[in-house]
Amino acid sequence: MNKKLLVCAALAALFAAGPVLPQTAVSGASYDAPAAVAAVSPADAEMAIALELFAAHKNDEAIQHLIAAADYGNVGAQVMLGMMYLHGPVMYNLDIAQDFDAALALLNRAALAGSAVAKYTLANIELFGMPRTLENVLPRDKPRPTTPGVLTKPF
Repeated sequence: MNKKLLVCAALAALFAAGPVLPQTAVSGASYDAPAAVAAVSPADAEMAIALELFAAHKNDEAIQHLIAAADYGNVGAQVMLGMMYLHGPVMYNLDIAQDFDAALALLNRAALAGSAVAKYTLANIELFGMPRTLENVLPRDKPRPTTPGVLTKPF
């Protein structure tokens, strides 16, 4: 018999049998309401609030919730906040000062939790050094280049 046909028949029989787990496996959970199965952690709740506030352009409040999410252990918040501290206003165009020590602490926590972005960023810092400060990237006391094709205004 054809192998594909056997696989299709097995899948059809599996789907016809209905759900594999009984609906009473978790108290209060059902297949119609799967959100009842998993509770939202404080870290995830703070991260969700921070992202909503960033979307609403309420950046100061969002950063406070992002700090809380990172403190609770949300890896995404640790990476995002670490990158904000690492690059300062250059990367996110926010009023946040560069703080290399805080950036390294957050990125190390995230890397130990398994974040590939944090590991990559730390490897780049190890290989190429810390990023330049805002003053070195966009010096204010020197005239901007006027060569065609060269960025003449800060982004």
